[in-house]
Amino acid sequence: SGIEAAARAEGAEVMLPDPQLFREVDLGGVVLKTWPVFAPFLDADKVINLPIAKHHMLTGATLGMKNWYGILGGERNRLHQQIHQSLVDLASFMLPTLTLMDCYRVLLRNGPTGGNLEDVALKKTLVAGTDPVAVDAYVAKGYWNLNPEQVPYLQMAAARGLGSAEFDKLAVKVVPMAAKGDGS
Repeated sequence: SGIEAAARAEGAEVMLPDPQLFREVDLGGVVLKTWPVFAPFLDADKVINLPIAKHHMLTGATLGMKNWYGILGGERNRLHQQIHQSLVDLASFMLPTLTLMDCYRVLLRNGPTGGNLEDVALKKTLVAGTDPVAVDAYVAKGYWNLNPEQVPYLQMAAARGLGSAEFDKLAVKVVPMAAKGDGS
């Protein structure tokens, strides 16, 4: 993808999830109790979540809260048994400072793996916010027309006090961005 080369060119350290870098942690969740977590996330002062918006057959969409699966080791397929509660448990443990949702290219259907370029739409959008529930709710509504009532983990996360699924009641600001070199 070129991400590693770009990161290194800017002086960033690229860390791959070496199994020795996971620590067993009590996540304090309803479903997620003790689980191996990628240690660099545990030591960070601030965490920025950089998810990519994709369709998901089980949850409707893979967004910011689902992105935290990437910090977990172990048998992550077990999390799909009670996926909505697992997402809320994980989101409760790993609240980001900021969520930057990559909606440049959005997988609109047949996710999470897709397989057909006709399932991808070029949207050229970035959604940012400090409320991870609101960001997920905003993108779920914007690209899949899913209301929070249709996405159980959004309702559960709001009920747990992790944010607001009612993004329309928040101060939302839309800022058009010019893409590099295209003059728009």
